[in-house]
Amino acid sequence: MKKLSSLHLIPSVFHTYSIYVNEASKVLKVYIRSLIILFLFFLLIGCANQNDIHVVEFETYDGSPIESINIYEGETLQAPETPWLSGYTFDGWFIDNEFINEYDFSNIVLEDIVLHAKWKVNRYTITYKSNGGSYVFSNTDAFNSIITEPLTPTKTGYIFCGWYSDQTFTEPFVFDRMPPNNITLYAKWEMDFDVLLDDYITDIDFNGSVLVYSKGETLFSKGYGIANIDENYMNDTDTVFAIASITKQFTAVLILMLEEQGLLSVDDTIDTYIDDFPNGNTITIHHLLTHTSGLKDYINDFEWTEENRVVYHSLEDLIGLVKYEPLLSTPGEAYHYSNTGYIILGYIIELVTETSFENVIYQNIINPLGLTNTRIHTLEPNIDDAIGYEILNSNENVECVGFHPSITHAAGGLASTVEDLLKWQIALTNYTLISETSTDKMFTPYISILVPNIEGYGYGWLIYEDENNPIVAHTGRIDAFCCFVYHDFENDIIIISMSNNNENKNQDIREYVLDLFSESTE
Repeated sequence: MKKLSSLHLIPSVFHTYSIYVNEASKVLKVYIRSLIILFLFFLLIGCANQNDIHVVEFETYDGSPIESINIYEGETLQAPETPWLSGYTFDGWFIDNEFINEYDFSNIVLEDIVLHAKWKVNRYTITYKSNGGSYVFSNTDAFNSIITEPLTPTKTGYIFCGWYSDQTFTEPFVFDRMPPNNITLYAKWEMDFDVLLDDYITDIDFNGSVLVYSKGETLFSKGYGIANIDENYMNDTDTVFAIASITKQFTAVLILMLEEQGLLSVDDTIDTYIDDFPNGNTITIHHLLTHTSGLKDYINDFEWTEENRVVYHSLEDLIGLVKYEPLLSTPGEAYHYSNTGYIILGYIIELVTETSFENVIYQNIINPLGLTNTRIHTLEPNIDDAIGYEILNSNENVECVGFHPSITHAAGGLASTVEDLLKWQIALTNYTLISETSTDKMFTPYISILVPNIEGYGYGWLIYEDENNPIVAHTGRIDAFCCFVYHDFENDIIIISMSNNNENKNQDIREYVLDLFSESTE
């Protein structure tokens, strides 16, 4: 066998290497070509996408730019953060500056877009209400407008005191500034008590005098109509009226003063003072004061002619009218209004003091309190006395035939004015004449009188039903005179009214006055 030399192997190796190099070159060319193709593909893609990018511009309502963004075609636009503008509320993006077509952000983008922000001007509303909360009117204006005070409202009988932002009326609202938000303002009013009451009394054609007092102040005091036609004297606050049964509270105070002095007791039986009086051992001074004696009424239960009513009668004569009459009820068991009880009280006062009832009342009440226009009512009036008219109108006037003062005496013989009766009520409030204990006695409802809203009768007083709030009142009516006194101690309200034309409108006035007080506290 021939051996091949190493020189013979070299060409073979080189040939094999050449084949490998050639194949590698081919692979490399393919790879490079692929890279180039891939590069060109992405380059072409990039160029194509560069042509599909769109611009979206966001502008305010006046064209001022807010923001600009790029977005590829076919994508949906995301709504940007809600813009803010002082004094305005954002109301959406629109594709036209007339703000007709609102842009729908669910649509894909196919072109450049300009979106316009729509704004609504913020507005405030001021609602004006009365102090009770009822609507008056409202006003709406732009956010950046200055609030100007409206025309001063008017309300008959009230004085406008300003606009307040709360119903407690702590501080008045300040105008001429921009509001922070919607506002409700409340009108504060002060009642023009004088105007309201004067209009009412005039409307009901009242003829007399009226006084209203509260919390240390006389709120109203005025006279209306004719006092004396012959003298052409008009009613005023100093006109003297017969006060009839309001006299009974004066008599009751005199009895309590004498009790405090130890000169008598309300528990005394009347046989202590009138020894031959039937049932005198069972009828007490307390029964006389509270109309529970059972005695008939010497005025209302007997006939008085024009002749006998104008002449003098002694107390013994008057007591004698009922002295032997049968009792209407057992003493202390039932209420029967009886002037007789107060005539007997007047008799007891004169017996104990050894002087006339007139002297006693002047010395102990009228003079100490300075009741300069309070006196015994007479049939011969002074210049400042009102005349009682049974009929009083534009067509005719008829004077009433009055009772002789000896007949009415301690049961109804006084005359006074609204101003003097106010002094009297204040004296009772301040315990000027009698102690608090005696005053409480006087204002205790001892017996029911079966009248709505009246709890019972005390000593010369009607006591109203009002829990924890003592309210007392009394009427007086005689010879065409109608009088009324009302005293609410808790709320410090005193109402006094007197008339001289035989028309009793005092309760109507009382109810209207109390309505005014109730309204003023709402």
